[in-house]
Amino acid sequence: MVCTDNRILFIDKGLIYGVKSYEIPLDMVNGVSYSIGLVFGKVSVVNGAITNEIDNIDKKTVSILADTIKKAANDYKNKLKQSTISTNANINTTDPDSITQLLNVNSEILHELRAIRHLLEKDS
Repeated sequence: MVCTDNRILFIDKGLIYGVKSYEIPLDMVNGVSYSIGLVFGKVSVVNGAITNEIDNIDKKTVSILADTIKKAANDYKNKLKQSTISTNANINTTDPDSITQLLNVNSEILHELRAIRHLLEKDS
């Protein structure tokens, strides 16, 4: 397992053949928990209705791994929020050009939605 600043990558290499890999974007991480046994520990990452578990982790590093994933997910979500706030702050609602640009974008979206509705009605 690898935790980057954007996602968690799970790579499972089979003993005989094959590699299975999947990823979870950090903004989709809903929860991280861990448990410690006598020798090994386990980390669980919840992504919607799916829980991904990593077993047989040295029990000394289980809490560090779980805390690292939690911190990376929180940092990424905060970065996304700040990006959204700064984007919204750049929209000047008193500037006629900005208002016109927003209206044009919304008009294009509305046109596309109407075209989709027309296609759906035609098919039914």
